[in-house]
Parts: sequence; C-alpha cells; structure tokens
Amino acid sequence: MAKFELETIIHFDEDGDTATLYTAAKNKADMLIKRGMKPITITKYRDEENGWTFILPKWCIAVKPV
Repeated sequence: MAKFELETIIHFDEDGDTATLYTAAKNKADMLIKRGMKPITITKYRDEENGWTFILPKWCIAVKPV
C-alpha cells in the first residue's frame, strides 16, 4: 500500500472509558503491540496482515496539536 493509504482512525465512545483504534500502518501496530496492547482483529489481504484494530483506555490517547 502507498503511504497515503496507511490510515489510522481513532473512535472515542463518549459513554465509556475506551477508544477503538484502527490502523493500516504496520509500524503503528507494532508500536502498540510492543507496548503490551493486543489487537482484537487483524485483517489480511493475500495472506499478508494489513489492518489492526485495538481497544484502548481513553487515557492512553494523547492528541498533541502543533
């Protein structure tokens, strides 16, 4: 996939304490896995992993504006 196709999407549940994070960027998934997070789903295309979904506590997400 081209770099511009490697999206990362964060969905916050306003009622709960969790956020869902989907990424098509292997380096982002590897970073989360290395830090102890486990994907709830992994999608594949032609036997190659190309998408990971994680459930995270909201406090794990930090948005830092420039």
